[in-house]
Amino acid sequence: MKRFVGVLGFVVAATGPETSAGAAVPANMQGIWGKYGRCDLLADRLTVTRQSAGSGKGPLRRVRFDDGAIFWDQEYVVDNFVIGRTPDVLIHNTQGFHMPGEEGYARCGTNLVRLPWPPPRAGVAKQPDRFAYKFAMTPEEGPTDPAIAKRYSSEFSACQKRAISTTANVECFDGEFARQDKFLNRVWKVTLGGMSGASRRPLIHAQRRWIAARDPFCRMQAAEFDGGTIAPVVYVNCRVEQTIRRAMWLEKVR
Repeated sequence: MKRFVGVLGFVVAATGPETSAGAAVPANMQGIWGKYGRCDLLADRLTVTRQSAGSGKGPLRRVRFDDGAIFWDQEYVVDNFVIGRTPDVLIHNTQGFHMPGEEGYARCGTNLVRLPWPPPRAGVAKQPDRFAYKFAMTPEEGPTDPAIAKRYSSEFSACQKRAISTTANVECFDGEFARQDKFLNRVWKVTLGGMSGASRRPLIHAQRRWIAARDPFCRMQAAEFDGGTIAPVVYVNCRVEQTIRRAMWLEKVR
């Protein structure tokens, strides 16, 4: 009996070659699906056609549709896929019907972006995200928002007056970032401490998303000046401004 790794990463066994018994996968189950809505990650995408399926970069293998589910055409394989509570959700029964270990997959669009999970129920209006956040940046040639400008420390202003090189200017922003980051942490503790139990976890997740997105956003701002001496200054300037903006935002959430 030979053993091999199936398309979903499980080690399965087979006593003979694959067969094509069973009906073709219906059209409503064909397409690209993202595990827990992660359509943007190749490793979490499942592609299903009429008689084949593949996960991530794995090979496509023949499948069969029987009893309302997609099965792999191999012996001793019990996992299957069925349509979930909406036509845009697939449920992966990793251990077979009515067994623990269910995984959800959302139908991906052509742009393969990450989708909300769980998906909103049909006919139910999506509730606005109280902690949604939009990044913004003062244009290089634009006026600074007075509310932001007054947040910079006197130490930073004095440092900039002394700076006569790009390196010195970057060091001024690095020092200011440390000061603003310390202030942000104080604001964060006060804001989180004033949240009700139901709001604390969503706010923590929102803050983690912001932390993960801040530096990529600033690298994107600096990329416009690639090759120039101003690029590193734009990056560190952005990190300081985003930290200030986030503290201002958290103060309003309280």
